Amino acid sequence: MLEKLDNVLKEAGTDRKHVVYVQVFVKDFTDEKFKEFNDVYVKFLDERGVDIKPARVFIGVADLPVGANVEITAIAETSYYEG
Repeated sequence: MLEKLDNVLKEAGTDRKHVVYVQVFVKDFTDEKFKEFNDVYVKFLDERGVDIKPARVFIGVADLPVGANVEITAIAETSYYEG
């Protein structure tokens, strides 16, 4: 599910380690679906090797474009200072 996000981040010259904010729009916003997505999302973040988690908003919506069930937007740093 989140492989596409990895590809977009790579094309932008960054990666999941530098994600600072995520919005998740979901058509089927039930407790079960939230847990299912959250399990995948936490694993995705844990694989980053960074202790600080990005801010996240999880929003239930009536519909999404092109029949999608989930839409994700993310903001990531593209340059950073390691001093």
